[in-house]
Amino acid sequence: MKHLFVLCAAAMSFACCGNKPQTQSEAVPAQPKFSTFSDHVLSVARQDSISLLEAAKWVHSIGIDGVDARTSLSDEQMADLDAAGLQHACAILDVVWTKDPVPPLQEEAIAFCKKYNFDRLMYCPPLLPEGATPEQKDSLMADTKAFADKAIAAGIDLLFEDYDNPRALTFNMAALDKVFEAIPNANHAYDSGNFFFAGDDPMQTFEHFHDRISHVHLKDRVAVGDKASPAAGTGAVPCRQLVDRLMEEGYQGWITIEGYGAKDMKEQLKVSVDNMVK
Repeated sequence: MKHLFVLCAAAMSFACCGNKPQTQSEAVPAQPKFSTFSDHVLSVARQDSISLLEAAKWVHSIGIDGVDARTSLSDEQMADLDAAGLQHACAILDVVWTKDPVPPLQEEAIAFCKKYNFDRLMYCPPLLPEGATPEQKDSLMADTKAFADKAIAAGIDLLFEDYDNPRALTFNMAALDKVFEAIPNANHAYDSGNFFFAGDDPMQTFEHFHDRISHVHLKDRVAVGDKASPAAGTGAVPCRQLVDRLMEEGYQGWITIEGYGAKDMKEQLKVSVDNMVK
């Protein structure tokens, strides 16, 4: 199982998994490595009436170097994102609201990761029905574990995020604990705003899942239980504190700027990046 941080005894600091720890003499100040969602790049294109390639180039120009890509993207869309220089940060399979059969989507997601060389996949399982019975919860957990095992066997780092819906199998810290107990070889896509939405303290949950975090979503909120998502650093979530902590620990993984619902996605992304690098 991959872990995000490995303790470096000499320096008493942390380095991202998969990267050789630097010696004290080699160490340089860590800089945030930002990505954003393919959905957000598409929003920029739609809102500004420009091509996806032009939107992706603009996103790259403001200091966002990677993309979290939905596994439903077409070859043409992936080609535009690649042509803009956006690296493959994470693939996303979100079947929360789908009406399509889930198993084919799972197979397509693994194929997508292999085709485009994504080494991590964030999976959002279907929502539980209202008033779900213990048997329904056990069934969904078993199905989720079966897919996780298959993805991990294919060499993919399978991630679960804290998802902002009480019917989600991964809604909050307590729910995620149950998921990771059942699927210990999976890892965590930590979402600061979703923990806050659920009423969990973002920094407390960061510490709780510290060794399992393999990807970070940087999302701000205005209030607990409110889905509004302002630019990072302008709401109630300690986004800058989180980024500073990650950089102090030498984190070299991706920090994904998130802002679903933004009426001006370019402004949302630009302000978020600027607030995190001042």
